[in-house]
Amino acid sequence: MSQDIGGRISGPQANPFDVPNPMTPEYPMKVLEAFRQYERLKISQVNAILKQSRNLFETLPNIIEVSVTEGKEITVVGDIFGQFFDVLNLFTLNGPPSNGNPYLFIGNYVDYGSFGTELFLMLLCFKLTYPMSLHLLRGNHECAKSTLKRGFKNEAEDKYNIAVYQNFLYIFQSLPICSVINKRIFVVHGGLFTRRDVTLDEIRRVNRFAEPGEEIGGENLMTQMLWSDPMEHP
Repeated sequence: MSQDIGGRISGPQANPFDVPNPMTPEYPMKVLEAFRQYERLKISQVNAILKQSRNLFETLPNIIEVSVTEGKEITVVGDIFGQFFDVLNLFTLNGPPSNGNPYLFIGNYVDYGSFGTELFLMLLCFKLTYPMSLHLLRGNHECAKSTLKRGFKNEAEDKYNIAVYQNFLYIFQSLPICSVINKRIFVVHGGLFTRRDVTLDEIRRVNRFAEPGEEIGGENLMTQMLWSDPMEHP
């Protein structure tokens, strides 16, 4: 217990970074500013964000249907690889995510850069705040093999611990794998398929809650979507 001014007895003050449920619009901006100052969240706070996010993503379909009304825009963002301050610059130029300023991120949030945990946690907070306006797809680096080889596993364990890293992996496995904008534009992290006649219904039936290459079935459609690079040859 602590005593405040005026002699009243009060309990310990709430930590300003304790995670609200439901998420509030103020919290992602508060986290953004804290990370800008190189501050870190507590492990309990990180796990609370990851738990809320996992509960949300597990309810989402494989294909995120996005509608952009006439005269409006959505910002589509590719690989960001732990470059937290680059994304802050993007938000400065373009505005942060909100219901009036939608974003679609198409994967590769972590590895290579030094701020993958901060970047992804911030985006999750925006997702929890604006679930219909901030969309996060899975990239080929959102998996155990890539994060082991390319740096994110070490980053997460150095800043937090191995259990937190595992919780990040659970989120990665629950991310949707593609999006369709206005029923006309197909958005995916990598590319298309070895077979030309793959349908959206087939993609809807993919079990995305797995590591790429470990999907049930013979074609590994999700793996192709995450890893296939577009090229001029058939």
